[in-house]
Amino acid sequence: MRSRRLAVLSIVLASVVACAEDAGEVATPDPVIVTTATTASSTTTVAPRTTTAPTSTTEADDDMPRFEFLDPATFPIVELIEPGSEPRAVRTWMPRVGTVVAMTTMLSSESEQTGGGVDTTSDFEVTIGATTEIVGTTDEGFVARTVFDSAAVSSSDALVEGALESAYAELIGKEVDQLTRPDGAIIAQAGIEELGQGDVLGNGLGGIATPLPAEPIGIGAVWSADQVIGIEGIRLIQLVTTRLVDIQGDQLIIEIEATATLDPDSDTAGAFTLEGTSTGTATWDLSIGMPVSASSESIQVVEGTDTATPFTVRTVTTIEITAERVE
Repeated sequence: MRSRRLAVLSIVLASVVACAEDAGEVATPDPVIVTTATTASSTTTVAPRTTTAPTSTTEADDDMPRFEFLDPATFPIVELIEPGSEPRAVRTWMPRVGTVVAMTTMLSSESEQTGGGVDTTSDFEVTIGATTEIVGTTDEGFVARTVFDSAAVSSSDALVEGALESAYAELIGKEVDQLTRPDGAIIAQAGIEELGQGDVLGNGLGGIATPLPAEPIGIGAVWSADQVIGIEGIRLIQLVTTRLVDIQGDQLIIEIEATATLDPDSDTAGAFTLEGTSTGTATWDLSIGMPVSASSESIQVVEGTDTATPFTVRTVTTIEITAERVE
């Protein structure tokens, strides 16, 4: 269980830099129903609500998604550090209903554990195919539905490869719905619980947007996003710093650096320490709600604090993402 948690944390750190996507622990207010649309000219609305209190839902078919809203305490706190050069404008995610994007994610991870009576190395690679469609809008943002199409796994360890094949096989055909505000904060989701052991994708790769500053920005702008992320029962404090390198129409070319440490208030605090760093580049397309390309590398070091059985796990994870609009 410990090794799985550490692997998940490493993948999520790299994922956030590749996509700068949101994650958080699920809160438990009453669900809201969002109906879908099948054409680009159609939209769907729900009754207004905040993320801190439930409101009434709209009438909808029983098979429509029932969102669970994320804990507002996990939403990113965005701070503009440098507005960049003129001309400046407020940038928002603006995908149209009916937009369909095919996405391929290639993930590679290598880990080395020493101490604790175990000295091991492990590695794996996985290529994941998914299709995301913007299926509706609400008063708070847009709804994206991601369906996982394929997953191919390889590892130098046959046992690891077999275990991962079984885990990722659970993803095929599964749907994840996410409600994202125009500024990029993901505030609700549905279907995450159906991903089984692939829940890392729900936390790290299932999202489609990135928080942007509320203020006007231009080339050279720098901003930070500070947030708490809950993964596998572990809480991380993460700081992501983004630099806007160029603007090409609806596309933003960015560079990202991120750090992550254990939340001192987490239940697992004291059992081990965690230090993570990650760097990456991406091209975000605001018109489709996701990156058209992204790459990142993260290095994560976990050390046990029990002097009787000390251990260290060092994991290097790389992620490459490509996405293309499906006409």
